Amino acid sequence: MRGRSLLRTLFFVPVVMSLIVVTIIFQRIYEANTGLLNTFLRGIGLEALAHPWLGDPATALGAVIAVSVWKNVGFSLVILLAGLQGLPRDVIDAARVDGADAWQLTTRVIAPLMRPILALTALLSIIGDSRCSTSSSS
Repeated sequence: MRGRSLLRTLFFVPVVMSLIVVTIIFQRIYEANTGLLNTFLRGIGLEALAHPWLGDPATALGAVIAVSVWKNVGFSLVILLAGLQGLPRDVIDAARVDGADAWQLTTRVIAPLMRPILALTALLSIIGDSRCSTSSSS
């Protein structure tokens, strides 16, 4: 696929960015009056949706979760990509020869083989989130 390296880089850059830089970026995005998100919403005619995202208790948690997911999803994607690239080709080819369609190949061959990688990714994500929340409360 063309641009594969660029996509990998774009997904992983937020992981290595400083938390301070990410905070400054999202302060500018979520700013109540002149933030990029509210400016965009007003620009496309959805001014009714523009409001103080971090100042509204109904949307503050979701906004913070979105930032956390954006910052950390690249790490999980790298692990999952490595897991997919490490799958044994002969097993996948054998399933194709046996007549497995794309859905069967995904659900009955790839997903079971990826189960340990998915468990590792989930565990590392939970550990990483708990580490961040305990270090910020200390």
